[in-house]
Amino acid sequence: MKTKTILLTIQNPRPLSNENYEVIAKETLKNCEYKELTISGALLDQSHFHDVTFSGCIFYGSRIDFCDFIGCRFENCTFQFSHINGCAMKSCQFVGCHYENSTIDASDFSHCDLDTKTLYWATKNDNDLHCCYGPIPSLNQNQAA
Repeated sequence: MKTKTILLTIQNPRPLSNENYEVIAKETLKNCEYKELTISGALLDQSHFHDVTFSGCIFYGSRIDFCDFIGCRFENCTFQFSHINGCAMKSCQFVGCHYENSTIDASDFSHCDLDTKTLYWATKNDNDLHCCYGPIPSLNQNQAA
């Protein structure tokens, strides 16, 4: 698989496109909307996302480590073989998301609106949920994929 590394900087912002990414580290993205974007084999590390909407996006074989998501929306996104670790989710919305062989670990959810599957996976590992909203989970592991 060919990969492409694009570094995003405040001085020279470049929009994300449907490419393969290796590393997006210590960057800030604000007020963006990404539709049907595939992020494959990427490491998103120590980055900050403010008021970013991901709609119909696929995170495949990616790691999302120690990122801050503030006021972000994940709508009909799919996480396949991807791992969210040590992230802070503040006032985020998760709507219709799917998780296939993916994990959410050691992350903090505060004032988030969680869909059924995100709530299920967020309560399975060492995550903190504060003042979050969502349905009462009644799914088993197979239904939560």
